[in-house]
Amino acid sequence: MAGHPVDGDHWRGPFDDYRGFWVSLANRYADHDCAGLLIGDIGARHGMSEETRKYVDAFWKLIDEILNAVLFLMIGFAVFAVAFEFDLLVSGTLAIALALLGCFVAVAVPVMMLKPFRNFSAGVIPIMTWGGLKGGISVALTLSLLDGEWKPLILTATYVVVVFSIIVQGLTVTCLAERVGRAPELPDG
Repeated sequence: MAGHPVDGDHWRGPFDDYRGFWVSLANRYADHDCAGLLIGDIGARHGMSEETRKYVDAFWKLIDEILNAVLFLMIGFAVFAVAFEFDLLVSGTLAIALALLGCFVAVAVPVMMLKPFRNFSAGVIPIMTWGGLKGGISVALTLSLLDGEWKPLILTATYVVVVFSIIVQGLTVTCLAERVGRAPELPDG
């Protein structure tokens, strides 16, 4: 019997028999993503008329709006899993500062390293740091953690960061962009 020995017993994971299937499925989707990234822009530019491009763009914008609505609905449902205790909310507030510091480092280091080779627009570091919105993936990953003593702390801190990001950062990134001299490009409508 195939399996992994655990304390002398044999344990079979739910995906042991299908490991090859899951790996091939992941590779297939990775291949499709790469092909889409490489071919998608060329096909849209040269293989579609202007009217077709408008319809395809409108379709994907609609899909994006629907998925965003579902995402925010799921984030709203996640509030029932959050423990609103004072010490956990303080930890969440500290997590906001840590998340902003992490975003700053993740943006500033590559920009500074690439500055000798590439010109960047004015205010790129503050705009990308403040505009680095965090959302549903963070909450979903946190909700998927196994129950344990640290899960309430991690979930509350994550939820506080996500709510801060959506409300505060989302509503003020335009003001920041205007302050550093980068007026946002608004869609034609």
